[in-house]
Amino acid sequence: MNQSNLWKYTFGLAAISPLGCAMSRANTPTSFIDISSVTEAPSPRDLDVPVNLWQLALGNYGFLLVFAGIILCLLAIFTRQTSKTSTTHNPASHETANLEHKIAALTVLADNAFEGLVVSCNNKIIAGNAAAAELLGYHQSELTGLPLLDFAAPESRADAIYHISKNSVQPRLLQLLDKQGNKRLCEVRGRDIEISGQKLRLTAVRDKTQQLEEEMRLLHMARHDQLTDLPNRGFFRETLLQELHRLQVTKSSCAILLFDLSKFKDVNDLYGQSVADQILRKAGGRLKYLAGHTAFVARYGGDEFAVILRECKTQAEVSLSAQRMLDSLAKPFSLKNDLNIRISACVGIALIPEVGKHPDAILAKAGLALKRAELSGKGKLAFFEPSMEASLKERRTIELDLQEALQQGHLSLHYQPQACANTNKIVGYEALLRWNHPYLGPIPPSKFIPIAEESGLIIPIGRWVIQTACRQASKWPSDLRVSINLSPVQFSDEELLAIIERALWTTGLNANQLEFEITESVLIQEDNHVVRLLQRLKEKGIKIALDDFGTGFASLSYLRRFPLDRIKIDRSFVSGAPTSQSLAAIVRTVIALGKALGMEVVAEGVETPEELAFLQKEGCNEVQGFLLGRPSAQPRIRETNLSPDWHDNEAQVS
Repeated sequence: MNQSNLWKYTFGLAAISPLGCAMSRANTPTSFIDISSVTEAPSPRDLDVPVNLWQLALGNYGFLLVFAGIILCLLAIFTRQTSKTSTTHNPASHETANLEHKIAALTVLADNAFEGLVVSCNNKIIAGNAAAAELLGYHQSELTGLPLLDFAAPESRADAIYHISKNSVQPRLLQLLDKQGNKRLCEVRGRDIEISGQKLRLTAVRDKTQQLEEEMRLLHMARHDQLTDLPNRGFFRETLLQELHRLQVTKSSCAILLFDLSKFKDVNDLYGQSVADQILRKAGGRLKYLAGHTAFVARYGGDEFAVILRECKTQAEVSLSAQRMLDSLAKPFSLKNDLNIRISACVGIALIPEVGKHPDAILAKAGLALKRAELSGKGKLAFFEPSMEASLKERRTIELDLQEALQQGHLSLHYQPQACANTNKIVGYEALLRWNHPYLGPIPPSKFIPIAEESGLIIPIGRWVIQTACRQASKWPSDLRVSINLSPVQFSDEELLAIIERALWTTGLNANQLEFEITESVLIQEDNHVVRLLQRLKEKGIKIALDDFGTGFASLSYLRRFPLDRIKIDRSFVSGAPTSQSLAAIVRTVIALGKALGMEVVAEGVETPEELAFLQKEGCNEVQGFLLGRPSAQPRIRETNLSPDWHDNEAQVS
């Protein structure tokens, strides 16, 4: 094959003569290099080369175009040989010098190509450009004579031999060895050609190590959580999908575990984000260690982790592994500044293939199991059961019905009396929300209020409660107050203060007759908006009571920093206090603390005369419970003093 046909064979370009070196694409006569008048070896900048051809020889725009440089190098070699032969038979020095200048120009183009260019014959390198020498760690002259396949790493040698034997022009990623034996990940492309009856191999090499390392780094960032460096939610789902395909082939099983750190938001609010981040990193590390090298552990959400537990044979085995992880998370976390924090977690488990084969359905069922575990208490685990789906449908039905109940007026308020502990005189009533479903009957607040909070319905419901309670209390004697519970979700309502002011104005209720009960979770937020709102309420004469004191994470410092008027002791401490020294000590301490801070103390859940007598003896200010009166839609305002006879009648009415 002559050199003119070589160009046609390789690129489909117009013919090139050894003397003219005019090269152009079909129908593009302006794209050419004319070096017939070169008198000295030029640099690339000295050559008047169209931009598209410089991209061909020096650019980074496609591997096929790189062969232009290889061809130039090859032509230089063979033209040099032709030059030596011509010198013997034709002493015309002018033509020889002209040809040498052409060779120099071609060599400049080859040596300035960005890719490594190598020409080999029978697996022996006969020429290589500067980029190839630099990539492989050799001097350019050292490449000549070296075996081409010796540069392929052992794991890539078979692939390289195969593609050479098939004369494949497709680019391949191969591991190449440099002079020091270091591996370089390169994109390699080659082609066999024949010139003057001699078969040659043209090879172009592009170092992809840094590029692929950067791509892998970006891919890692996209698929991993930046805080814990664990796989993220998207990567977890992708891996789960692959695992499901594998299970179909192997007919084996696995388990999906969803962990949730219990009340982690409270820890975050109490100790700060830096401490919370330390706990998340350590929690992820503990789970990854205990899950084992065959498991896949990911950070699934803010305080949630997900695990694919492979090679699980029985439910008991999965339960044992999950319990070990829960026990590990329950151990104290040793943090900076000698800080030790205990947390707990719950886990929901879905077994595959029992729960199905679709990843979204599997994760949803694991989520249902997690909710069941959370309802069971801290540190609990639960396996998915079909009945949980029925429970989910019930929750959705309740949510829809609750919205309709608000619109149709099916909600109502019942009022439970609060009395002075020493005199039994009624001092106020707590407004309690009730829902009488038209088909299901009375639904407990413990069942529908959490659903209202999760769905956001608690905001419009809370507005209705405030307006209704104020309107009812405006008809009471001025020395009776009404207490209304505020959900933490309601503090996200930007119109809450305006709603309260409007209720007082439209009903005529005195501000000092209104009290709001908040939980410790509201205090832990330490949100400036919450603090300002409570202060505005206090300035208007509205009372603030801390409900269920002692059951959350709130520290004693909150009692001093927030504008509180009353502390309500949770019923869990009151029940059994007369017979339990530890419970009695807790109640006694809270009462003393309230007195020291100038706050009244209200005891909830008083159900026996013994509990009432104990509270009276310890100096508790007010009491509330079934012993004194059950919640009623029509409180007996005229009976301002409670007695056993009144309690019996009230109990019968309820």
